[in-house]
Amino acid sequence: DGKIQRLNAPVSRWVRSSTSLIDLEDPDLEEDITLAAIEIERSELALRQMRRTLALAEEKNTEYQIFANARIAESKAELAARNSELDMARRHLARVQSLVEEKLVSTRELDEAETQLAEANSKTERASLRLQTAEKTLDTLMTSGRFFTGERLEGDLGEIRSELERLEAESDLAKKELAALLDRRQRMNIAAPTDGRLEIGRAHV
Repeated sequence: DGKIQRLNAPVSRWVRSSTSLIDLEDPDLEEDITLAAIEIERSELALRQMRRTLALAEEKNTEYQIFANARIAESKAELAARNSELDMARRHLARVQSLVEEKLVSTRELDEAETQLAEANSKTERASLRLQTAEKTLDTLMTSGRFFTGERLEGDLGEIRSELERLEAESDLAKKELAALLDRRQRMNIAAPTDGRLEIGRAHV
């Protein structure tokens, strides 16, 4: 339904099949088209903003993965050094114990060797804990997609990607709705079904 907006061919002129004859106008339809176009602009803006957010989050996540890997390498090197010190402390204690049994050194040196072993064991345990923490942090980054802001871990790449997918679906739907409205407008254009002349009939009462 609609009112005649424009005659595209003069009355009584010969026209060929499919020639546009009359354009109908539907104000409600035009308003719907305008609103649909506005909705597409809004959704496209939201999409651009969310894509920038995702790109920034991925960049931060990658940067912190590099940092976390460096911490892991550092922690492994420290643990290797502490294990070496622990092994040396154990061998030293074994030698001192042997010398004590042979009455070649005092028990004071044995006490010192045992203290050194305890300290080396404590340092090794702390180094092992630091390595476990660094590896757990990296695992969290890889599985949850969180990223480091400079002060703390926050954000979630999974949530950002889900929101981006939702916005993309909304944008696709808005475009389909606009396409349907434009198709409806196009069908309001009356074309000549065959070759012939346009005649406007008059009503009789």
